[in-house]
Amino acid sequence: MQLLVTDPVWTWREWLKQNLGKRDLVCLDTGDADHGPPGRAFLLRGGKVRAWRLVGSVYSNRNPVDLLAGAATMLASAAKDAVVLSFALRESPVLRQMALALAEMCQPDEILLPKGSQFVNEPWPVMATTHELPKSLPESAQTAQRRAQWL
Repeated sequence: MQLLVTDPVWTWREWLKQNLGKRDLVCLDTGDADHGPPGRAFLLRGGKVRAWRLVGSVYSNRNPVDLLAGAATMLASAAKDAVVLSFALRESPVLRQMALALAEMCQPDEILLPKGSQFVNEPWPVMATTHELPKSLPESAQTAQRRAQWL
């Protein structure tokens, strides 16, 4: 299992297109608007959403209990070689503890972070490696993409 730690500055979109293949994707990034409406966590298998859980916000720290409970449910259903896309990790004690709890819960073989991320030296359960990623869209463009899903 691979854990991709999301940072608001970079995007894993291209990496996922190139590397996901036929593996399951457990998406805990509630701001993701690529696979349907935002505000939820979901399990993507074969290009289709197979399970999801409403979190109710694009900000993960507003409903951490439902997000982590949904993660546990979806991780139990996901294949052993799944890719887990974490929620956007910002400088926040709550989000830091949630990310470390998620990393322990999914027991990844590999943890990937964007090159230049400030979270590389966190006490992850396995050594984190960095990967060169493109910058994400500005916040206003991301908001527009999320709103388009509701129309």
